Amino acid sequence: MKNSILDFLKGICIGIANIIPGFSGGTMAVILNIYERFINGLSNLFSHPLKTLKDIWAILIGIVVGVVISIVAITKLLSLFPIPTVLFFVGLIIGSIPNLSFEYKHHGGIKIVDLIPFIVSFAIIIILPLINSTPSIVSDVDFLIILIMFLMGIICSAAMIIPGVSGSLVLMAFGYYLFILEELGFLLDHFIAFDFSNISNSIIIIASFGIGAIIGLVFVSKLLSMLFKKYPRIIYAIILGLLIASPFAIIYSVVGEYNSQIIDASPISYIVGVIMLALGALVAFLPNKLSNKK
Repeated sequence: MKNSILDFLKGICIGIANIIPGFSGGTMAVILNIYERFINGLSNLFSHPLKTLKDIWAILIGIVVGVVISIVAITKLLSLFPIPTVLFFVGLIIGSIPNLSFEYKHHGGIKIVDLIPFIVSFAIIIILPLINSTPSIVSDVDFLIILIMFLMGIICSAAMIIPGVSGSLVLMAFGYYLFILEELGFLLDHFIAFDFSNISNSIIIIASFGIGAIIGLVFVSKLLSMLFKKYPRIIYAIILGLLIASPFAIIYSVVGEYNSQIIDASPISYIVGVIMLALGALVAFLPNKLSNKK
């Protein structure tokens, strides 16, 4: 019973880390000494489902609880304090860059050829928000949005597996973090109020994302693991490109979503925002440093 409670609490920490952009659920799992056990369990989920669920059920429930807590908190913070919140996210990204740079250099040093995947991924993240316009809450669900959510689920969960890489940061880089967060918040609000009207579209969107996430966790994580073993420098160059460009995507998305609040913000909001940026960098850097030691 004691071990199950500890697993549940560790799961909550991992769930929270998965939702915060720039914070890696994989890194949190490493810090809490359950990374290999959790990844091995996910890999065997379909081949030995009962055995796997018996071992990691408390972690999985904890992750769900952590995700719900994070969604409620971040949605509220973004609506009330958009500038300090978004700068905290940017700080988390800045704090993650040294760790990933170290990992890249650790796999053979800097190579000129790696500039190509770096520049391509960097350019994608800069261009996507400019051509991509995601509505706050969709009124009509079509095949395209279902397919996009499915692919975003795969990408997010696959990235989440890698220590030091944030799945939610990847979502934000592609411009869908706030969209999914609002859909989840919309569903939670209606479930808490026992109001099940007008939620069918949100259920389809989140279900598409969830199915993609499960497939990403179980199958794509194996492929990603194989690619990391064969081409670690290239993969880290791609991730660094995504990471360094993502503050632009984050700020662009938040300014578009909370434009009026930002325009009306007082100078104090910007001062607090700078402090939160520094705090975010520290919060992201220290756990990555600790996970490297482990």
